[in-house]
Amino acid sequence: MRTPNRQDPKKPSIKDFEEIEEHSGTLSFQNVEDKLMHSVLENDQSIIDKAKIIKDSINQSLFSFTPDLMFEKMVKNYKMAQQLYGDKLIRQMTGYHEKYVEKNVKIPEFQRDMKQKMQENFEAMQEQGLVDKHGTITEKGIELAALELYVEELDQLQAHGLLGEKFFEKRSHYGAPLDVRSYHKGDRYKDIAVRRSIKTAVRRQHTKLLLDDMKIFTRQAKGKVSIIYGLDSSGSMKGAKIATCKKAGVAFAFKSIQ
Repeated sequence: MRTPNRQDPKKPSIKDFEEIEEHSGTLSFQNVEDKLMHSVLENDQSIIDKAKIIKDSINQSLFSFTPDLMFEKMVKNYKMAQQLYGDKLIRQMTGYHEKYVEKNVKIPEFQRDMKQKMQENFEAMQEQGLVDKHGTITEKGIELAALELYVEELDQLQAHGLLGEKFFEKRSHYGAPLDVRSYHKGDRYKDIAVRRSIKTAVRRQHTKLLLDDMKIFTRQAKGKVSIIYGLDSSGSMKGAKIATCKKAGVAFAFKSIQ
């Protein structure tokens, strides 16, 4: 006898369904800091170039600039403009080597091309919120320049020396697992090196894991370091001097926290 197909009243029934549409993409970043860091770490060359312009501008003690004024000073007296803006900033804004700019700055065709590139760079920084309509560097621009500086310097830092890093010798339950030693009375079961203990028992041909076979991880405490360093930002330090000083500060902080 064929029984009718009865549906369980407790289970919900589905009458209609439709296929969902799958979208691909990347996660959005809500905070400005996250967006800036993501751009720098992903080697977004456009963002990095703008960060270098702002960084070089700040190193020259220029927290506000306009392309028209910069162009005018370069055409009128290039040597004076070179002292004011520095070679790096001229190179970043114009897209040409400073020696090439100095050689061709009086040529009208080159002037038009140089002015256009400077204006395009400035407008791009405005669109990205790195400078305001008056040419003043915004907090976002300053933060981007700082991020670029730190990432660039940390990528170049390498450990040197024969002795390696200096370790903090104090033992702690919360430190990183390092060496292995024999079990002592009072050791925590969480610190048992299971694999090493089993290998020891097998090597000794024990059919059971004995107390003498037990091995324990030793843990090393993490030292705490507070760092304060000051930079001379007077007029005599602008340009390459303050840039080198900042890099030294990054390296000092990096080595200290290790």
